[in-house]
Amino acid sequence: MKKRVFKKTFGILLSILFLLFNYSPIVQDIVRLPAELQIFQGDTQILDFKLPIQAKISDSNDVNVLKFNGDSLTSHQVYDIGKPLAIESINQGNVDLDFMLFGFIPIKKLTIHVTSPKKLIPGGNSIGVSLYTNGALIVGTSEVTDDKGITHFPAIDAGLLPGDIIEKVNGVTVKDAAHLTKLVNKVKGKSVELGCKRDNRLFVTEIYPILDASDKKFRIGLWVRDSTAGVGTLTFVDPDTKYLVSGS
Repeated sequence: MKKRVFKKTFGILLSILFLLFNYSPIVQDIVRLPAELQIFQGDTQILDFKLPIQAKISDSNDVNVLKFNGDSLTSHQVYDIGKPLAIESINQGNVDLDFMLFGFIPIKKLTIHVTSPKKLIPGGNSIGVSLYTNGALIVGTSEVTDDKGITHFPAIDAGLLPGDIIEKVNGVTVKDAAHLTKLVNKVKGKSVELGCKRDNRLFVTEIYPILDASDKKFRIGLWVRDSTAGVGTLTFVDPDTKYLVSGS
C-alpha cells in the first residue's frame, strides 16, 4: 500500500516538474528560436538571444561561408548565445548551428542560408519625408582593427543593436552623429558611458573606443545617422523575374 502511494506521489511530482520546466520562460524562448535564417552575402547579422545555451558548429559545414565575431569557423566550434553573436557572411552556402543546453544536450538546430543580394530597379516618383530623432540612431555595427592588427567589436561587446538611439555620452546630450564622433574622440580611448534608448526603454552601457589603424581615430564600431529618410510611393522592378513591386 505504501509503495503504491509512493509511486503515485512520485509520478505526480514528476508531472508537475515536467510542466513547470516546459512552460518556463527560458524553455518558451528556446521554442521560439528560428529554425532558419537567411543572410545576404556581404551582410552582418547580430544574434542576441540572451539565453543560457551554447551553439555548436556542425562538423559538415563549409568553414568559408561565415565568420563569427570576426573569427573563421575553424577558430571556434562552440559559441555562447548568452552574449551577442556577430555573423558575417563571406560566401554563399549553408551553415548548421546546433543549440546545446548545458553544453551537451541538443535542443534545436538553426540553418543559416547565405544567398546573393537581390537587386531591384526603382522607378516612379518619390515624395521626400524625413523622420528626425534625438541623438544618433544606430543603423549597423562594424569591426575596428587596431594598429596591432587585432579586430575588435566594441559595440557588440557593449550590447548595442541596430535601432538603438544614443542620447548621451558621459552625461552630455548627443546632438547628432558628428557630435557623437567628437565626444568619443574627446576621451582619448578611455571607457565611455552611453545613455541609450531601445523600444522606448532607457538604459546605460559602457563601451571602450578603439584607435583605428586606418585613420588614427577612436571608433566604437557603429554606423549611425541623424535621421531616417522615408519616401512616398515607388515602383521596383525585379530584373530576374520581371515582377513589379509597389511600396511606400
